[in-house]
Amino acid sequence: MWQRTYNGPANQNDRVFSLSPADGNNFYAVGSTVISGNYHYILKLNEFGDTIWTRLFQFAPPFGDFSLSSTEDGNDGVVVTGDSDSSFTLRLDKNGNIVWYKSYNMIAVTGNRVIKKITMGI
Repeated sequence: MWQRTYNGPANQNDRVFSLSPADGNNFYAVGSTVISGNYHYILKLNEFGDTIWTRLFQFAPPFGDFSLSSTEDGNDGVVVTGDSDSSFTLRLDKNGNIVWYKSYNMIAVTGNRVIKKITMGI
């Protein structure tokens, strides 16, 4: 087992709200960091907690950008939801590139949880 502390680029109030599996034994940590306002803070970590990559996104300055929940997308990427002045969903590929971003334009509505639905064929 291991324990790590991660520090965002501005050495401020960094938070992780969700962990989800990635490819192999890796996983994603999603949350927020403060630079000049809040940014989505998404890290891909290996099985030992070493950082593979870090991504920062700010979609709604000066409002808060918080990634609150994540789940794997079935293609080694991650789907994230949270608050970015409105609820949103974001999908990143395994390299941290944005595949798509959708804002739902619903003020005061936050995406608190995203889950992967598995359907079974008959």
